[in-house]
Amino acid sequence: MKKIALMFGALLMFGMTQGFFAQELEAVEQPEAVEEEVVKPVADARIKAALDRQQIDYEIDEDGDFRVIFTTDDDGDRTQLVFVNSNVEKYGEKLEIREIWSLGYRNDGSVPPALVKKAAKMSRDYVVGAWEVIGDNRLALVAKVPANLDDDTLLGTIGSIGRKADAFEKDTLGTDDL
Repeated sequence: MKKIALMFGALLMFGMTQGFFAQELEAVEQPEAVEEEVVKPVADARIKAALDRQQIDYEIDEDGDFRVIFTTDDDGDRTQLVFVNSNVEKYGEKLEIREIWSLGYRNDGSVPPALVKKAAKMSRDYVVGAWEVIGDNRLALVAKVPANLDDDTLLGTIGSIGRKADAFEKDTLGTDDL
């Protein structure tokens, strides 16, 4: 009988310790909810200052990038949306590269291979910018430039990208929607 009582006591102790350890384990496995901090992207102050000095109208999107509506003809009938990215790629300690880009083509399917080839051939003739496939259904003219461009070069790059992307849109889609 003593053996049964000892075994019962041992089982009881084992069960109690297992319950204790299980509770402790649950506490470790289920940490308290931590409130996540949402960090809003910051618009690059250098671009903001340059656009303000040049009196260029712009909006800042949810990514902190600048959206500039650029007039592409003398009559003001055609416009093109050009993005100036706030985020930059850093190479070493001194070189920062940013993208200035504009869509020239978009459809519901995929970009036809013949159009990709045409855009690639056009890119060879550009001093600034090259066509890139974005996702499956868009072509964008993208200039990768130093992040610290002077005001005139920044404005010239925005204009060049806007005019070329608009001409491509007009030629391939016949629209002024991008």
